[in-house]
Amino acid sequence: MNILLIEDNHALASAIRDVLSIYEIQICYTLEQAWNEIKNKYDLYIVDLHLPDGNGLDFIQYVREFSSVPVIVISNIHDEETILKSYSFLIDDYIEKPFRTAVFKAKIESLEKRTKKQQDNLIIHGIRLDVSCSKIRYLKEEADLSISECAILEKLFIAWPNALRTEQLKHFVFQKTGREMSDATFSARMSNLKKKILPFPFSVAGKRNSVYFLKFDEE
Repeated sequence: MNILLIEDNHALASAIRDVLSIYEIQICYTLEQAWNEIKNKYDLYIVDLHLPDGNGLDFIQYVREFSSVPVIVISNIHDEETILKSYSFLIDDYIEKPFRTAVFKAKIESLEKRTKKQQDNLIIHGIRLDVSCSKIRYLKEEADLSISECAILEKLFIAWPNALRTEQLKHFVFQKTGREMSDATFSARMSNLKKKILPFPFSVAGKRNSVYFLKFDEE
């Protein structure tokens, strides 16, 4: 698991890296450093709120515009208003400082297991997207997907019933594959994907190169 840790306290950041030594951790001590990392793929963001050049909530709010990657807040801000505002951005946990490192590590490990289980199999109305092997299944029907096609469906499954912009989908594909997509390439992948899911009781609807959403036959 790749983790982006945004924490301005060097001693605490170093202690967290030692406790989570089994993971790959990139430390950012400022928001400016974190913005430079936004293009890279991470499986978890650990974010302090009080940073020397801004508020960590600004980073979290931006991340939530295109990603459902888990986010944990670590903060010495204990007031209810800040905690509730943080959860409004769909964070996964708010850990108040000081905290016990053993408990902190256990929370990270639990989140990793739960997230991996959720991401490997996404199910809506009996239609199963198996992310681990890039397959879509329904009853006896099954279709193989390319990595990019699977990433597009994965993001749409996670976002359902909401619509997503093309740029959000392209960015998620980049996170999953490390490859940038032109509009023409994205359109071609989307066209192939729509053909592959024709036998299934759902479709990808929306306006070309604008917004897309999942539409199920029973809806």
